[in-house]
Amino acid sequence: MDALIDDISDRVAFKQVFAMVQNLSPLATRASLRERNRGARLVGYLMTVNHLQANFPKIELESEFFAKLHPVFGEWNGRFWEQRAIYAKRQRRWEKADSFAGRAVTLYDDVYTRTTHGTILVNRAEDLAKSGDPKWWEFYRRGREQFETAIHRDRLNRVTAFAYLNATLALTEAMNEILAEGAVLPTSAENLHEVMGDWEREYAVLRLSLSGEENLESARRAEALSQRWASLKIKPEDSD
Repeated sequence: MDALIDDISDRVAFKQVFAMVQNLSPLATRASLRERNRGARLVGYLMTVNHLQANFPKIELESEFFAKLHPVFGEWNGRFWEQRAIYAKRQRRWEKADSFAGRAVTLYDDVYTRTTHGTILVNRAEDLAKSGDPKWWEFYRRGREQFETAIHRDRLNRVTAFAYLNATLALTEAMNEILAEGAVLPTSAENLHEVMGDWEREYAVLRLSLSGEENLESARRAEALSQRWASLKIKPEDSD
């Protein structure tokens, strides 16, 4: 991809990637997605938001990519909606992100679409908390429900575990910053206590699953989370 962009303009390269996704779409059928064959994986990679934004940071992906591919993938491809939701979240288009992620779960209900939806909801809770909006609690609870469903299906899936811990820790850190500024937290002691208890419980489960893996990347990531958590000065009694 880098070589392609170096040889031609990013706009021309983007059009070629878009054409590739369209031309390869017959390989990304429902059956191939279930089987995770090469064609489906290639199409999935080409429409991944991380890849697209890294290579084409100036392109508005909703109008130039996802909206135009809707006739091809919109009726059946959950991964398409999942990536569309992630892009909407990064643009802080929260209503669309929530809707798109819900559509992804409806079309392809698995651990990863549930994790994506849960992450978006908890991220929105963080955004609302920063603005002092008590509605953050509603979105945290909805996000937690998505994570709980994903974790119930695959307790050993660390992608889900780290996604939940990172999103919820960011939410709690936002509360910590509000407290540091001397402002009133937009929550009750009961709600804050519940969030912190949720985090500590899931973190304990993750650390137990990492026993014997102290030198691996997952253990180092978990330790970094623990250090961030330990640095928090917020306590449930600090809220209203």
